[in-house]
Amino acid sequence: MNRAERRRLEKQQAARGLKKVITEQIVQEVENDRVEALMTCFVLALHEEFGFGKERCLRALKRVDSYMGPYVHSLETVTQLKDRVRDEVGIVISC
Repeated sequence: MNRAERRRLEKQQAARGLKKVITEQIVQEVENDRVEALMTCFVLALHEEFGFGKERCLRALKRVDSYMGPYVHSLETVTQLKDRVRDEVGIVISC
C-alpha cells in the first residue's frame, strides 16, 4: 500500500468515525425528546386527573427521576422495574 492509498484509507476511516458520532448524537436527541414528552404527559395527567399543583408535580418528577437513576446507570432493568410495578401496584405494563 502506497502513501496515497494510506491517506485515502485514513480519510475514509475519519469520515466513518464522524458519521458514527453524528448518528449517536441524533439517537440521543430522539431519546431525550421521548423522555421529555413522557414526563410532560405525566405532569399533565397528574394535574388534570388529581388536581396536582406545581409542588406536588415537582415531587412526583423527582421521585420518577430517583427511579430512573438506577436504570440509566444499568443497575436496574426495565423488566425489574415492570416486575416491581406488577408486584407492588398490580398493574402489568406492556407496550
